[in-house]
Amino acid sequence: LQSVSEYAAEQIPVSALVIGSRRPPVDARIQEVDAPETVLVDDSLVVSVRLSATGMRGRSIVVKLLEEGLTLGQRTIEIPDDEFVTAVELTHVPTEDGIRNYQVQLEPVGADGTERDAFESNDVRQIKVAVSDERTEILLIEGRPRWEYGYLRALFAGRDNAVELQALLLEPERIASGDSRPPVPASATRDAHQVEATALPADEAEWMKFDLIILGDVSREHLTDTHLAILDRFVSERGGALVVIAGSRHMPHRYQETPLANMLPINVAPSQSILYESPEPSFRWSLTGIGERHAITRQAETIEASRMAWDRVPEMQWRHPVVDVK
Repeated sequence: LQSVSEYAAEQIPVSALVIGSRRPPVDARIQEVDAPETVLVDDSLVVSVRLSATGMRGRSIVVKLLEEGLTLGQRTIEIPDDEFVTAVELTHVPTEDGIRNYQVQLEPVGADGTERDAFESNDVRQIKVAVSDERTEILLIEGRPRWEYGYLRALFAGRDNAVELQALLLEPERIASGDSRPPVPASATRDAHQVEATALPADEAEWMKFDLIILGDVSREHLTDTHLAILDRFVSERGGALVVIAGSRHMPHRYQETPLANMLPINVAPSQSILYESPEPSFRWSLTGIGERHAITRQAETIEASRMAWDRVPEMQWRHPVVDVK
């Protein structure tokens, strides 16, 4: 075969003839599957499936989640156009631990043969999920009894079976004649029903036994340089998770020039004042496209219902001023 340039050099005209159907191929395909690598026993496994369809207007597709041929969940999607893209979620609650092999499968509904689905190889996707019975060890540290502390304590101690909690309130409200509390260091080895602690973990080894540490509006007087160095190693070496909840009194503006400031994704102006006023009178949360599909921010079974739930959230009245994002 000669190249087009060779034909051109000899001044031979070349014409292109397009053959085939004007219709796009009739095909449904899985574009992407997003599922967690691990999930706890009796917790919800959420599998997000992004799919597309061409040439299938007016038909429908059944999206299934299977394990060893058994259907665990399914959704039927109506196709309004010949070029169609959408995302759906399938949920399942595993009751046994171990490595589970799941399968996401598309089943177009309609005509047979190639008119039904031209390429069946893109209709199936395999996913592997580790189901564990281990609980997440959480240490919640707060200064004063704020609303956030009460909510998180009730959530993790009473309603979430996937975690074991140690809750430490460093500045509890007490009557003047009340006796001082005996020191009870927070420890992941305490009985699951012994939630309340009155002192920070006894040593670095005890800090490292937790999987997640939540810091509220804690005074700099309670977290020494030694404690902050341990927190730094907890994140950078042990690989633990750290959540910091901003507060008007201390967090994080009184922790600048400390290892804690280096771990935060934002920069704030250092201050010794109480930051009662917000940069604006009020604001609303707005989720990104990824946020709308993420399990953490999901407030309902479908994306549409979750979006409506977020729209109903009242305006927020306070936030910590931020200099910039790292």
